[in-house]
Formats: sequence, C-alpha cells, structure tokens
Amino acid sequence: MKLKNIILNKAKMKKIIPYVLMIAASIATVSLHSQTADEIVAKHIDAIGGKDKISQITSIIMTGSVNVMGSDNPTTVTILNGKGYKSESDFNGQKAIPRRVSRSTKDQGLFGRHK
Repeated sequence: MKLKNIILNKAKMKKIIPYVLMIAASIATVSLHSQTADEIVAKHIDAIGGKDKISQITSIIMTGSVNVMGSDNPTTVTILNGKGYKSESDFNGQKAIPRRVSRSTKDQGLFGRHK
C-alpha cells in the first residue's frame, strides 16, 4: 500500500513541478527592476566625467572611410563648437569638401580654402 502511495505522489509531483517553476519565474520577472532611458543616459554622462567636462569640449574630429563602388576612401569630419563644420573626403587622390558650414560670413576662411 505504501509503495502505491509513493508512486502516486511522484506522479502528482511531476505534474505540479512545471506549475511551481512557472509561478517562481513570474514572481522573479515582476521583481526585476528595469532602467529607464534617462537613467542610462545619466549614468553614461557621469561615467565620462559629468556635464562640466562635456561642456568644456570645443571641437570634435571624426575619421572613417566611405565605400564608393568597391573603393574605400578616407573621410574626415571636423566640428568646431559654435563656429562651423567641415566634411572632407579623398577619392583616388582628389580631395572633396562637399560641405563647409560656418555660423557667420566672417568665418568663411575658418577651415582654409579648397585647393
């Protein structure tokens, strides 16, 4: 009789275990704390030195390459805070400056003349 009860109890346990695991997983999921986008941005700003350090940046130079018809061509973008922007690419020895923007007409010579 006891052996029969043990076998029945094991069969019941096999049916109950998936439900118990599902309930435990649901409780664990609800208790997790997710970060908002604002929290992630705030942590990143703090990690790179804070708003004071970021506000001291006056220029950025980005370099990369542009793939045109299977040929990789170097490109450089220069940004001067409050003054202007220049994009410069080199296509097979030909230097191209397709966009040069300044804040005022006085700054047109800011990046030099296209040669």
